[in-house]
Amino acid sequence: QKQDISDTQVARQFALAAGDAMRLNYLYVLTVADIRGTNPTLWNNWKANLLADLYHAAMEVYRRGARLAGIEHGRFESRQRESRLRLLEKGYGDRRVAAVWQRLPAAYFLRHAADTIVWHTAVIIDNARKRPPKKPPIVRCRHDESRGVNNIFIYARDQANLFARCAGALSKLRLNIVDARVMETRDSHALDTFVSLGADDKPIDDRRELRAIADHVERELRSTAAPDRPAPAAVPRTLRHFVARTEVDFHQDRRLRMTVLHLRATDRPAILARVGQVFMEHDVRLHNARIATFGERVEDIFHITTKDKQLITDAARLRRLSESIVAALDESGGESVSDSSSPQ
Repeated sequence: QKQDISDTQVARQFALAAGDAMRLNYLYVLTVADIRGTNPTLWNNWKANLLADLYHAAMEVYRRGARLAGIEHGRFESRQRESRLRLLEKGYGDRRVAAVWQRLPAAYFLRHAADTIVWHTAVIIDNARKRPPKKPPIVRCRHDESRGVNNIFIYARDQANLFARCAGALSKLRLNIVDARVMETRDSHALDTFVSLGADDKPIDDRRELRAIADHVERELRSTAAPDRPAPAAVPRTLRHFVARTEVDFHQDRRLRMTVLHLRATDRPAILARVGQVFMEHDVRLHNARIATFGERVEDIFHITTKDKQLITDAARLRRLSESIVAALDESGGESVSDSSSPQ
């Protein structure tokens, strides 16, 4: 999970490395058996679906050929077609759907599954039907039974430090964030989706609790006060013998025109909230986050730019950013011990 599976370039490279469909089948079965046989506690519906998504993305490459443009065009067309049919079945007319979709970049349809596109579109249309419509931010939370996770959808006016506010609000609820996708519309709105689990690493299925989560995040985003600085991040007692110093490195993805930050650290509470706070202090804009936990270690990937969406290439600025992240994660809790669980 160190790369974005929804990125067609990643799927293409993986498919070419696997070789062909038969080898991909063998690799898929071997990987599942290896994970479940080595450490069954790491296996859950979320990881199963990540692996299945990568498998199907690679198979798509074999079906459509290895040309990147052809893969992206085919995925874009199929996602829109499937999503439109589902929305029509739910009673959402073509005109209303088109009014929402014309504001979305093509990358949105490449990075989100059809069921997520349907959900997002329905939330926006349902709000527009209200008299008067509710002004953003609008937050919704659901139980995604097929993937065994919770989805938190945030539709808001694009604003500075939105990620820091969202991550901070979710950390207060002791939610474990396993994925985050940040998208900007053509009319300067944010479509952010956080994938989470409860503090016990299981999804929340109680509707009242899901509504309470959405209400809490919405209140935090409507607040004009600066986001609270996360409390000291003590390492859980079960992980105290595995504490390792935080590592940060960067590389430039010139195809996406983003700087990629790779974070390796010992798992502990509120990691995303702390990283978001550092991004806010350094005027860094987050575009995508990939969250991966391997036992006691986390390996997270962040696609970032300057506030005006430029690559961060200045070596001194990158060094200061790295030092601040290390300090935020290590100084406050690197040696301390807690009995708490470790939500991101």
